[in-house]
Amino acid sequence: MLKTICYVSSLNSSLKINDLNHLFKTTKSNNTCIGISGILIHKNGNFLQILEGEVEKVDTLYQNICLDNRHHSIIIIINTEICDRIFESYGTEFSIIESNRQIHKLKQYLNWLKQAELQKVNKLITIIENFVGVKVFTAI
Repeated sequence: MLKTICYVSSLNSSLKINDLNHLFKTTKSNNTCIGISGILIHKNGNFLQILEGEVEKVDTLYQNICLDNRHHSIIIIINTEICDRIFESYGTEFSIIESNRQIHKLKQYLNWLKQAELQKVNKLITIIENFVGVKVFTAI
């Protein structure tokens, strides 16, 4: 059984850029090692993260995320079981979105997914659009 959790949170103001870079590196490595797919986006001191994987692994990871003092004010947007992963074919591992080039790549991928007109996919696309702050994802 698979599950996805999508949440937003705010960065702890005491974190420095080196701490953030370390967070990105360890998040990508750790999530990939335990079979978690998804994305992490940082913008204006806030995070949007989507996690996909086996129910137990996603729940355990999310519990650990809630205890992490590098961020606060966590709000769950989606917490549901899924039949298929959305981001498994996006990259070869868990993805960190931190540059315009990566946002463009994500845009292309989500446009491709949007054509499938899957309700859950379109809901995630809307969440990402709102977080990024610009309606950048349009149907082709």
